[in-house]
Amino acid sequence: MKAERAPHYGKRLTRSMFLRNMAVGRGGNRLTIRQYRDLKIDVYWRPHIARQVMTPVQGAVSKIKRLLADGHEVVVISSSSRRHVKIARSWCNRIGLKQVEVIGIGMCEIDKSEAAQQRGLDVFVDNDPEKLRLLRHAVKKRFLFAEHNNEHVDLDGFAHRVTGWNELYEEIRKLNA
Repeated sequence: MKAERAPHYGKRLTRSMFLRNMAVGRGGNRLTIRQYRDLKIDVYWRPHIARQVMTPVQGAVSKIKRLLADGHEVVVISSSSRRHVKIARSWCNRIGLKQVEVIGIGMCEIDKSEAAQQRGLDVFVDNDPEKLRLLRHAVKKRFLFAEHNNEHVDLDGFAHRVTGWNELYEEIRKLNA
């Protein structure tokens, strides 16, 4: 959502740039610290703006629907607060993903690896290699969505890099073959 809201601040930023250290800086196509803070307030605390800028990642909805139809359970584990999770659940319902469970673990309550372990997940997908590294012993198969900000990371066997939802879907199908 942050990338979609960035034009409001006169910036064109891609989703992969939205780790704070890549989105904030001097000059060019970067946000000031104040703009970044205001943008986070927009997308996390103003539901009417969040609804306007939330768009699915290309291929995600169709592949999630196929995973559900294939009998998989799809769970989103978010570090967001309950309020943000409510917005995400509402959005999933609106785009036809009512079967997707959205869990908010809050910013400090428990980490994603603990939540994944509690749920007994077999597969975990993220675009943050550090989160996947922490899941090495908690989840059997981990996938990293390849993005500009993580292409340099040596996965050293702790995750498998995928380029998008089509490839992810095929990899999950192989697991069940």
